[in-house]
Amino acid sequence: MEDEAASRLAQFMAITGAEAETAAQLLQASDQNLEEAVNLFFASGMLSAGPSTAAGSSGGISQDASEELAKRLQQEAEQEAQREENVRAADVVRTERLINEQQLQALRRKELHQNGEPQQAMDAFRDFSAEEGGDASAGQKGLAELFRPPKDLSFPGDLEAAKEAAMQQKKWLIVNIQDNSEFASHQLNRDTWSDKSVKALLEAFFVVWQAYCTSDAGQRACNMYKLSALPAVMVVDPITGACLISWIGHIPPSQLLERLEPFLDMSPEDGDSVQSALKRKHSQTQALAVGPSRTAPMTEDEEIAMAMQMSMEQADAGQQGGTAKEPIGTDRSGDLLAAAMESLPEEAEPGDSQAASVAIRLPDGRRIQRRFPKAAPVKSLKSLCIVSEQEAASGRPFKLKPAYPGAEELIDDSKTLTDAGVSGAMLVMTWAD
Repeated sequence: MEDEAASRLAQFMAITGAEAETAAQLLQASDQNLEEAVNLFFASGMLSAGPSTAAGSSGGISQDASEELAKRLQQEAEQEAQREENVRAADVVRTERLINEQQLQALRRKELHQNGEPQQAMDAFRDFSAEEGGDASAGQKGLAELFRPPKDLSFPGDLEAAKEAAMQQKKWLIVNIQDNSEFASHQLNRDTWSDKSVKALLEAFFVVWQAYCTSDAGQRACNMYKLSALPAVMVVDPITGACLISWIGHIPPSQLLERLEPFLDMSPEDGDSVQSALKRKHSQTQALAVGPSRTAPMTEDEEIAMAMQMSMEQADAGQQGGTAKEPIGTDRSGDLLAAAMESLPEEAEPGDSQAASVAIRLPDGRRIQRRFPKAAPVKSLKSLCIVSEQEAASGRPFKLKPAYPGAEELIDDSKTLTDAGVSGAMLVMTWAD
């Protein structure tokens, strides 16, 4: 230590030319810091005073130099303390681990097992942060409710559990794979799954399983059924797991009710008869929509005209062959048909907001559809049935009601389609005798 002090003293004297006593005092004042002692020497003006007068008459540092040194040291201490206050706190220590895709899937399955059933449906329009704070707007809540997934209709377990439940209940399985980025998925939630007729039909004859493609269950279903476009709706045989029929995109309630008709009279245990019924239904639809020499579908007016012509031909054939149970009163049939044609309103234009399309399944399995004004009476629907069915035109009584279990017959002919709740619905016509 003495050698280091002597070396600093010699360096100080060589740099400043000060005497040994002055050099020792400045080094002591700067805590043996050579650089600060040299700066203090030049800052105190001792260089101009010369070596002979640098130490003063008493042989030490002048009073002014001591005061300046004290101030300098105090300022430096304050600056150092301020710098320490501006330094932010150290980050919290955390440990992370890189994992591969297989490990990630295993962690997800473990988390799903711990948390119970997997979350297959999502509310894309919910504002969870606002709900947590209790300040969610009424508009946001209304939007979330409008597009809410059908949790009351959808089976809560996974796909295999849904198949098992459908087999036990002897029902068909409907699989709906949604894509949150496709608005058609939200249309299904808003328009189709919330429809009263659709819900009643599905609860009576089907088990519904809905999942989103972003979930593990949804991804497995997409891979299993090779789905390339979403949303997808499939009718699945719960026994074999085979997809019997499928649709892509949004399906209006009336179309879905019509396409599910072949499954209402059969159960999954019927086996091959299901495929036969589907093929027969497809053939009937093609025969009704396409004439013998046409390549484009007929308009609804042409369908009605063809149905009337077929009914009249059947009536003539029945009279000539003598196979009818009772002779048909030509005058009465003509009067009923004329009155029905007169009371049948003109078909509304496509895109008319005040019009609604109504589909009717006739007793022979044929389907007719026409656009009516929403303010049209129920009587106009029955007039369409009379025009389309020869036996109804001859006076045979019939019933008309919505095509879902437990639906009540439309009795009040004066009610409008809106008041009767059949605007945009699927109806079924049955004989009353």
